[in-house]
Amino acid sequence: MKRRTWLGVLIGVAVAVAIVAGVFIDLKRKAAAILEKHERATLAKIEEFRSRSWPRVVMIGEALKGNRWDDLTKALDAFDGIPKVDLDELPGFQDSDPDAKGDPERIDAVLAKHQSCVDQLRAACRRNDLRPPYAYEDAYSMDLPYVTKAIQACRYLGVVAGRLHELGRDREAADAALLALSVAQDMDCGGPAVNHLVGIVCEQHGTRALRKVIEAHALSAGDLLEIGAMLDRLWGSRPRVLESLEIEDTIARLGLVRLVDDRNGAAAIGWGGAPKSWRHFFSVTLMFAEALNEYEVFFAEAMRIDALRGPERREAADALHRRTSGSRNPIVAQMLPTVAKVLRRDMMAEMNWNLMRTSVALAAYEKERGAFPSKLEELVPRYLSRVANCPTSGKPVQMAPGKAWAFGGDGDDDGGRPMVDEDREDEDGDVVWTVKRK
Repeated sequence: MKRRTWLGVLIGVAVAVAIVAGVFIDLKRKAAAILEKHERATLAKIEEFRSRSWPRVVMIGEALKGNRWDDLTKALDAFDGIPKVDLDELPGFQDSDPDAKGDPERIDAVLAKHQSCVDQLRAACRRNDLRPPYAYEDAYSMDLPYVTKAIQACRYLGVVAGRLHELGRDREAADAALLALSVAQDMDCGGPAVNHLVGIVCEQHGTRALRKVIEAHALSAGDLLEIGAMLDRLWGSRPRVLESLEIEDTIARLGLVRLVDDRNGAAAIGWGGAPKSWRHFFSVTLMFAEALNEYEVFFAEAMRIDALRGPERREAADALHRRTSGSRNPIVAQMLPTVAKVLRRDMMAEMNWNLMRTSVALAAYEKERGAFPSKLEELVPRYLSRVANCPTSGKPVQMAPGKAWAFGGDGDDDGGRPMVDEDREDEDGDVVWTVKRK
């Protein structure tokens, strides 16, 4: 009897092992098919990216035909070659004391010494087309050296604008800020999500510089109208987050396919080693295949969110971030929440852009008519093509004499009470721009 019992147990165990082995083999087969499908799809998308180009706004002078990237990268290399000892003389560049103002005479000497870098960058921006030669097929290992160089160049342009403003040369200061905004967009074109984030950082240097000018300006009405027109042109060609997400989706999925290596588990090193649960049968291939499917769903949802506006977009972006953070797949949980934040950051960048454009229009109106309008609708159509909305609330930007505001990360109107720290998206209060003549 005991023999029969043990025999039955052994047979049961053998059957269970066979079933598990069969399931595992079937899952591996399906996983291999998933990997192959995603590799074919992503390589096809890369070929499509290769055929694209991005029309660019010409900042100053007559437009020149040609690929802006060639001249742009040479100009960024020139900025990268500015000695650290010179940069340390500039406000905001001192690592030991970020709030140091610097000596005006030394600042002027450094800016004069490296004026050729600014001139070279301005000349590069006369090209009307951009085709960045990104090696998309390198996926996660793709080299992006110019994103950091662009940040430094825009930071430098912010210093240039600030110093020109101190000297009362506000039109030149505004031109430096506009140049930073143009470079920000150039670095965003044709790149993945990290490029869009870098573009936002570069853009911040331009918007902050112009913000300082507008809050105590000596610009003519004609200057302000010209600045407003240039901002409209830049906005019209500003890369949308949807483009960077499309590229991010492609290279991220291709990267996962290329990383899979069951022989040594190298693919899982960045995610804490090989899978530690039966969920993926301790297989890197199965874990990555599942991640690929989640990536596909994630980016489809992100693209849907991009079409939303106001509270719906804010809430959907937050929900997507929470969902990816709670994923049971370690790759998804580690990588995608960061990408999800791009949608939120883009909303805040759009908020400041709308405030910048509205503030320039208010300044032009006040300069021409001697008083601020009683409502923003009075700016349309001479000073503003339309009244912009606050991206987080979906409601129109607000104004009072001498200021305009949007509602911050929480989307609540606090009556123009400024946030203490605008870098914190959950901070209570509004994002407020001041408009005043010197």
